[in-house]
Amino acid sequence: MRISQEPLSAAEVAHCRQMLSQHEARPLEYARGVFSATATSPTPKVPTEWLPLLLGREIPSQQALNELFDLLMRDYNSVCDCLDLGIPVVPAASDVAGIREFCQGYIRVVQKTERWKLDQEAFAQLLPIAVLSEYVQAASLSNLAPDYAANPEEWICRQREDLSNTVAGSYAYWEEARKEPPPPEPENVAPSAAGKIGRNEACPCGSGKKYKKCCGAPS
Repeated sequence: MRISQEPLSAAEVAHCRQMLSQHEARPLEYARGVFSATATSPTPKVPTEWLPLLLGREIPSQQALNELFDLLMRDYNSVCDCLDLGIPVVPAASDVAGIREFCQGYIRVVQKTERWKLDQEAFAQLLPIAVLSEYVQAASLSNLAPDYAANPEEWICRQREDLSNTVAGSYAYWEEARKEPPPPEPENVAPSAAGKIGRNEACPCGSGKKYKKCCGAPS
């Protein structure tokens, strides 16, 4: 499947939102949090790793999945381009629900990245995102963020307004790590409807072999 490099139009964004809702998947804001963290991550991730984080209980047909995958990949590419330009794609500060979804998607990727979790400085930078995701209760911030205690409401509002800078800072922190040679990845890999790699599909390691005869072979 060949993925277009064109950013989504406004109509396509609306269609993508509709498809995500129709199939009980995560909203686009959550997806963009996943995309931002995936693009930032010091550990490269293939689409088959992040797509299952977005899909809901109702798995679409293969045709619908391919269409949705195409839309999401194009949006992912746009998110990456914006990060490169220092302009992260984040919800408006007034969109409290959207920011929560975005931050939850972002933290979900961090939780699945050991190198990120083990770097104390990098992890500490994510405190505002963890709080805005509501995975961390703001009441527990007294020791971690002394200025929070002075005016909790103002602190939370400031973090929403500064979310773009927080995301950009994390992206810059891992810049050198992302330059490390990544393992080979297959081009234009379309996942199966279950969000898993089919035994007869090309192995994601890039060997050119079928998955069942490569990484999926019994050990």
